[in-house]
Amino acid sequence: MINAQRHAFYMQYQIDAESTAIYPKTDVGLLYPYLGLAEEASEVAGKVADAINQGIWPCAVGSEEALVKELGDVMWMVSAICSDRGIQLSWVVSMTELIELHYSEGSLYTWMALPAAAGDLVSVTAKKVRKGEYPRYGMADMTVHGDEMNHLIRVVALVRACSEELGVSLDAVCKYNISKLKDRANRGVIEGSGDDR
Repeated sequence: MINAQRHAFYMQYQIDAESTAIYPKTDVGLLYPYLGLAEEASEVAGKVADAINQGIWPCAVGSEEALVKELGDVMWMVSAICSDRGIQLSWVVSMTELIELHYSEGSLYTWMALPAAAGDLVSVTAKKVRKGEYPRYGMADMTVHGDEMNHLIRVVALVRACSEELGVSLDAVCKYNISKLKDRANRGVIEGSGDDR
């Protein structure tokens, strides 16, 4: 389990991430971070594919920053899901430490498994939406159960594994992400799209 200092760090990260969340807190708005998670995880895969295509995989020194940015965006979406559903991100992170991923470093497994895990989480959620079982905004019980929680934990475990392959901690990915978002907020460009705002 994570120690008290890291627990406090992820609690603060979740608060800071929530302060930059600009999407409707409505029934349909609750689905935004799930769809955003799928998009951001795919962007991670796209950066890896570009590096392979350019012949610089494993990452050339100095090219890790683009991947760290994308991994941070994945963590922001995870944090948004947690905030919307009343889950402590620090608890999810602590659960990842119980997961043993079986892969050989440099095999691309983690990089390929991350968008798949995000897709699995979105798929489970989509099935709940189709069945009318997805919670409505403001419901007393908005917690995540079963498969949805397992997929959420797996996504974070894979982000951690990917960041460690880059020689960066999950904590550092989150610090970089919130620093980037606070900078955008200070410059008045938090809304919009694209990495270079």
